[in-house]
Amino acid sequence: MTSSWTEKSLGEIMTLQRGFDLPKKERREGQIPIISSSGAEDFHAVPAKHGPGVVTGRYGTIGKVYYSEGPYWPLNTTLFVSNFQGNNEKYCYYLLSRLDFHEHSGKTGVPGVNRNDLHTVPMWAITDPGEQEAIAEALSDADALIEGLERLIAKKRLIKQGAMQDLLTAKRRLPGFSGEWNETTFGQCFQFLRTGSASRSQLGTNLGVGYIHYGDIHGMKSVLLDLSRSRLPEITPGQVATLPRVKDGDLVIADASEDVMDVGKSIEVRGVGRADVVAGLHTFLLRGNVPSYGPIKAISRCRATLSFG
Repeated sequence: MTSSWTEKSLGEIMTLQRGFDLPKKERREGQIPIISSSGAEDFHAVPAKHGPGVVTGRYGTIGKVYYSEGPYWPLNTTLFVSNFQGNNEKYCYYLLSRLDFHEHSGKTGVPGVNRNDLHTVPMWAITDPGEQEAIAEALSDADALIEGLERLIAKKRLIKQGAMQDLLTAKRRLPGFSGEWNETTFGQCFQFLRTGSASRSQLGTNLGVGYIHYGDIHGMKSVLLDLSRSRLPEITPGQVATLPRVKDGDLVIADASEDVMDVGKSIEVRGVGRADVVAGLHTFLLRGNVPSYGPIKAISRCRATLSFG
């Protein structure tokens, strides 16, 4: 089966309309989702529209698109599709999800979009209803798989947190280990070494000394930084001449973040070899201070009294 794709304006594919005001004092208990620019925020007794429905933010939070299979209430901070013009609703949802709303946002301090401007945006679209439905089903299947994986990851994360709570407080012991735990402090477990203060703008490539910036720690998915496989931004030797160099087994902890949950995120450095590396802005550089255990075993042997955040 063959069908043609054509370039149309968004307004030729679907019609957007501003949502409806619903002050909290007028809301009645019910099961109809009230959709704002940031998603379903409350419930109401009666719907403003019947699904399937597609809603996106008009101002405030923009760029997210929401799909409602059943009845819903789109708030006045949103735009909803009032006319799908014969197109598959779920297909329109995915088509609208591709749009870069920020590119069409107004120039005011609060992000916002105008439906008349959006209606003029050119988009490639397929007109065949069968292909629209097939595309929507394929993308819905992918979404379902992603949601399942995210639920599994969330479950595994909770299991890990429980294991950390038990293993790092001696409530549970691994096979082959026994003996008493001692309560101590970070200062007894580690040496706190000096770190740099250079900002990102002072860093570059091929300058001589690797520089572990706190922003790079936040961007890491692993707790290990293997310098034999990773390339760091660099700084000139003269700017960090008096700083101690990072060694294998050192911990580098970010002491600042835009997100409170990431304050205290740490990495273990491996594969230093001959690399010349320092810890930089908004970091702590920790080196094991328990000779009989070594730098890494000190982590599991020391029950820290210091709490981040």
